[in-house]
Amino acid sequence: MLQFNLQELARANGEFEIMMYLGGKTSPLIFSHYKFRIDLNNLSPTNVNDLIIERKENKYAFEYSDDLGMTEEQRINAILER
Repeated sequence: MLQFNLQELARANGEFEIMMYLGGKTSPLIFSHYKFRIDLNNLSPTNVNDLIIERKENKYAFEYSDDLGMTEEQRINAILER
């Protein structure tokens, strides 16, 4: 379940992101990233897939990192939000 602070969501123009890293003991790390926009005047959309405004699905983690064009240190700092 996701819970949102509507005031913070309104400040962000109804936009938020979800990033997921998935992997297993014998499978490579996979990354998916979704960016959503919620219409705060309509909190019950007909199709929730219409909320997705950007998606990058099932990329190997190294592919995603390479696409960022950053050094290893820059990537770690970005993940840690430093």
